[in-house]
Amino acid sequence: MLLTFTYSLQTSATLQSFVLAMVLYPDAQKRAQEEIDSILGHGHFPHFGDADALPYLKAVLYEVLRWACPAPLGQTDSCHLYLAIRSYSIDGRCVRHPSPRNRR
Repeated sequence: MLLTFTYSLQTSATLQSFVLAMVLYPDAQKRAQEEIDSILGHGHFPHFGDADALPYLKAVLYEVLRWACPAPLGQTDSCHLYLAIRSYSIDGRCVRHPSPRNRR
């Protein structure tokens, strides 16, 4: 039950991030809507089989997941000792959650 609740929160957060992105970037929304209308026509909803025919929409969805990731991706790192490296100091109780923005 808890796992299902967690997935529903992640889906809700992703949908909220998508709506926020479309409000903040109306030009991206317009271009994605034009792509959907040109490929599928009016009145048809896209499905997973249409992903290859809708590259811009697919890129927008991936960007929303990168921009506002609903869950940490990867292993968390922790530090047990106080560290001072160059001009940076790291507390001994810190925990770092990896961000998809920092991956290379």
